[in-house]
Amino acid sequence: RGLAAVKNEDWRTVVGEMMARAPFLGSGLACAVETLERGGLDFIAAPIPKNVPLVALCQGATPEQTARAARELTAENGYTTLKMKVGGRAVQEDIEKVEAVAQALTPGAAIRIDANQALSYEDALTLCRAVEDLPIELIEQPFGIDDWKEMRKLVGATRAPLMLDESISTADD
Repeated sequence: RGLAAVKNEDWRTVVGEMMARAPFLGSGLACAVETLERGGLDFIAAPIPKNVPLVALCQGATPEQTARAARELTAENGYTTLKMKVGGRAVQEDIEKVEAVAQALTPGAAIRIDANQALSYEDALTLCRAVEDLPIELIEQPFGIDDWKEMRKLVGATRAPLMLDESISTADD
């Protein structure tokens, strides 16, 4: 629907309909509406910090290639957070890559691990326990969006910092 069709409707209704059809798009709209409701234009118009840190995607087919990419991204390009995708392969392969990247990081840099809902509980627990003492910023979305029970169980079983992504669509989530 076009904007003309929603002028007189409640934005929450429109956003709710969008969430049902296209959750990633709906989530962005929900965030914008919630931001306006909570802080209004003053929040949106707030000055942006001079330096905004960016996250770099760190990739490689082998632990050695991934470590080389990490050195290049942190030491040569100044990134302080590297994002690594895991899942879809044996968890031990992912652990070896994460360990290689951790050793290659410049001091103060950290790793953000994104599982994109691809891990079983057992693999998530194995990964978390293996990286607990590494410079991990967080481990993102290990399970499917509705696997709240598994996430609660994992939170209680590891010291690794965990984060939900796709499971969070609204402020209530």
